[in-house]
Amino acid sequence: MRFKKEKEEITLEEIYREAREKEGPVIIPPQINHDYWQKLQTLVSTAAFGELLKEFLTYKQKAEENPGEFIEGNPILGAPFEGYYKPSEEEKRLSEIGMAIGLVIQSCHLQEECKKFLKEINKEQSLEIIEFIQYNFYYVDVVGSGRFIYPYKGIPLKISLKKRLEEILKSL
Repeated sequence: MRFKKEKEEITLEEIYREAREKEGPVIIPPQINHDYWQKLQTLVSTAAFGELLKEFLTYKQKAEENPGEFIEGNPILGAPFEGYYKPSEEEKRLSEIGMAIGLVIQSCHLQEECKKFLKEINKEQSLEIIEFIQYNFYYVDVVGSGRFIYPYKGIPLKISLKKRLEEILKSL
């Protein structure tokens, strides 16, 4: 006796591809509020360096006042077995601002710019060395459940802005 196939058998790859098409494009960064991310992009320039530093100080305070939380992971949905730390919006913004400051300083190629940056840093002594935690994220697609985004373990960074700028000035 032969059984009649009512449906063609579908492979897991085809199920996954179909689920991906329904989910839309994969977008990881930014993990912060999109409107704020757009605002931050306007500050990532040599002209707005002072404002960027002010944002850092503002969000350093806000991140201390509003810490994230530890979440127990659900491995079935791709989360780490041991759970993970979910940073608050303020902590994620501080991370993005800190990385933006590093990018602006690395882009300093003129003595006048570097001296201007040093002047801005000297206005606020707490900015000579900045400390923040860099958060990066990864996503997991779970067929039938959707896309889940989780943070990697945060990387504590300590950047001596003054020292770095002085090194750049010496090399120019």
